[in-house]
Amino acid sequence: MAAPRRNDLCRDATAEEGEHIATEVAPGDAMEGGDLAAARRRIDELEARLEAAESAERVQGSLYRIAETASAAQDMPSFYAAIHEIVRELMYADNFYIALYDDQRELINFAFYRDEVDFDVPDPTLWDSLGSGQAAGLTGYLLRHGAPVLWTREEYQRIVAQGEAELLGAMGVDWMGAPLRADGRTIGAVVIQSYQEDRPHNARDLEILTFVAQHIATALTRARAIEETRQRNEELALVNEIGLGLAKQLEFSAIIDLVGDRIASVFGSDSVGIALYDSTTQLISLPYNFDRGTPVPMEPFELGPGLNSEIIRSGRPLRISTVEEMSAHNPITVARFEGDDVMSPSWLGVPILAGGRVLGVVNLERQEAHAFSEADERLLATLASSMGVALENARLFEETKRLLSETDERAAELAIINSVQEGLAQNLEMQAMYDLVGDKIREIFDAQVVDIGIIDQAAGVMRSPYTIERGVRLPDEPTKLGDSAVLTHLVETQQPLSIPDFESWNREHLGHTVIQGESPKSALFAPLVGGGAVRGRVSIQNLDRTHAYTDRDSRLLNTLASSLSVALENARLFDETRRLLTQTDERAAELAIINSVQEGLAQNLEMQAMYELVGEKIHEIFDAQVVDIGIIDAAADMIHYPYSIERGVRFPDEPTKV
Repeated sequence: MAAPRRNDLCRDATAEEGEHIATEVAPGDAMEGGDLAAARRRIDELEARLEAAESAERVQGSLYRIAETASAAQDMPSFYAAIHEIVRELMYADNFYIALYDDQRELINFAFYRDEVDFDVPDPTLWDSLGSGQAAGLTGYLLRHGAPVLWTREEYQRIVAQGEAELLGAMGVDWMGAPLRADGRTIGAVVIQSYQEDRPHNARDLEILTFVAQHIATALTRARAIEETRQRNEELALVNEIGLGLAKQLEFSAIIDLVGDRIASVFGSDSVGIALYDSTTQLISLPYNFDRGTPVPMEPFELGPGLNSEIIRSGRPLRISTVEEMSAHNPITVARFEGDDVMSPSWLGVPILAGGRVLGVVNLERQEAHAFSEADERLLATLASSMGVALENARLFEETKRLLSETDERAAELAIINSVQEGLAQNLEMQAMYDLVGDKIREIFDAQVVDIGIIDQAAGVMRSPYTIERGVRLPDEPTKLGDSAVLTHLVETQQPLSIPDFESWNREHLGHTVIQGESPKSALFAPLVGGGAVRGRVSIQNLDRTHAYTDRDSRLLNTLASSLSVALENARLFDETRRLLTQTDERAAELAIINSVQEGLAQNLEMQAMYELVGEKIHEIFDAQVVDIGIIDAAADMIHYPYSIERGVRFPDEPTKV
């Protein structure tokens, strides 16, 4: 309803106009009926002009105040309330609301709502799709058409009857609205209603509201920019605060606890989760997981269904505002409290990103619908980004420490291996090599037992040239090759074998025969490989405890076994070469003897001389006390001895019977 009209002449009329009016109506003057009517019309015109001037002045003042309000408001709710009070000074506006419009997503939000009849106030955090929910009524119609409107009850009913809008809330005497436009876009609407028959709105009210709406839109844009700047500054301060804390931390769990606790405080949520994703194993763990203030430990689970998995796969934030939306995403739900509804309506999760990889997810949960806004999503994403950088730095720091530690370990291992290889290079005697390697292994490892076994394929056994238990050297007790499940495994795989719990392993594999001494609690075995085949094995054993050996121990033992394998193979090849050289020398000597004998025989054709030559040469070559040459006389059935010598004494030829 328009502001009440003045019933008396404005006292601020110009002097000229006042004198003119006084002259026309001065008492005592005789006036014709027409002159009096003209004077009254003139008075009405002046009153109208003065009222319009006052109205324009009020509107102008209101516009200044609207502009000032945009800068002075501490937050958006106070800005909307101030706008309402300003509009109430221009017209009847007890029933007033401001709706915001997202034209890209076609969503409507009722940011400010005051109504003296309809108490079903829309949720200021809820955004409805155009044409649904609270956006299905006249507000949606106004935003679709983009033009100011003033409808009576009858016009409202006609629009509803035509299906162009739904009847929402109580129906008033009239409904008046104007779109809010800024930068060529519709950003919302301002609406005024009347439920009182004696206070309807008119065209002048609509004209003023339309004009004021333009300035409200400008002020709203500015106020939102100021609010966003203020919020961004607060977010930046928070991010800096957390960043300073993270900069002092290079330990994973400390980073996670710091961010988790701060997020819970900032967002006022006691249901906060931080999930980490291992892309190698595709497992998700929850090192920080609180539900309604209670820590909820959970075992790691595989990437699959659920909200965290959805974010990890997409790499994008996910904001859920209703139970219906939650159901559509197929969450994994667990009832943790008696009478729990299981599924919360509001859930917000953002990815933890670093180097283009998804490291995990930060999520918040609340029991009320529409609990999280776009600003919440942005802030949580910023905090998750800071956390991602900190976690990546921590990972790189841990990786650097690990590599340095491995480098130190490898250097120590290399020194050990070099000393062993140096010793092996100086020995080509097999037992000396076994003793050297065995003693070095005893020196390096926490082992009560060191055992070196060598396979004797010809005998079908494995011999133990070096076995020591608790400082006592044990004799070589051969083991049949088929009696050792460990040896069978080594021969088949040619890979080291670590047995952290020997008793359990032995039960499962039905047999590793312990020939002598105590049964171990844990053991490491490394194959001795030569010529492409397993020729034995090296073993260290702990008799007192299970899980005594690490991967580093296994790696070092295998390296030492490889060095021993090479040395043993070199020794075998050396022995083989020496044997072949000896055979070659022997063959050469034989050939020389034969040549010399043949040469002598070729120079003699007398039989006895040939017997003498061959007999003397045989006596010279062989380690023999007796050399005897016998000739069979088949006709006489006798054997003659043309050459016979024993211990240097020549015997006469005494024929014997064949």
